[in-house]
Amino acid sequence: MYSTPSDQNDSLKTATITVRVIKSFPYRTCKNLVVRGLDLTAITIGEFKARAVNDVKTLPGWKPYQNVELGNDEFSLFLSH
Repeated sequence: MYSTPSDQNDSLKTATITVRVIKSFPYRTCKNLVVRGLDLTAITIGEFKARAVNDVKTLPGWKPYQNVELGNDEFSLFLSH
């Protein structure tokens, strides 16, 4: 199955990215945050980071992580294909 340029454009405009939020390295406490509906042609890294931090602070199920400071030093982006 071959993808057409329009298929690639659609996937760039409705991307899903999984972010692993690590609360503690020694205790190996982490949780995955799934961010859906991202338009990769329009969003910047700063906007994505702000959205991820906001989701951790406001979404249900993230209460143990709400007091974790997610600053620039702790936020890394790893890509895999």
